[in-house]
Amino acid sequence: MNILDSILEKWNRNKDIESLISEGLFSDETAIRSALEILPDLERAPILNQLNEIESAIILYIEEIDQEKKDIKKQLDATLKSAKACLSYGSSIDIQNKGRE
Repeated sequence: MNILDSILEKWNRNKDIESLISEGLFSDETAIRSALEILPDLERAPILNQLNEIESAIILYIEEIDQEKKDIKKQLDATLKSAKACLSYGSSIDIQNKGRE
């Protein structure tokens, strides 16, 4: 079984792009290309359709991960801003208390 067969088998079994990526099945582009080139034309067309479906899933996965990254960055920025505000408020109270002494 070649790399292309592995990709297609796993994709057809569960359509889980994250597991395909985590297994590193796309790391050898040359092997995938070679496996495609040796296929007869009649077999190649449906496989190319499946690969296009996989490519679309990868693009969607990347977009989702990118959005998650942006959301996490917003949360971190808001937390940092809040922490700075608390420190600033705490410093001003401390300064006020020292002025009363």
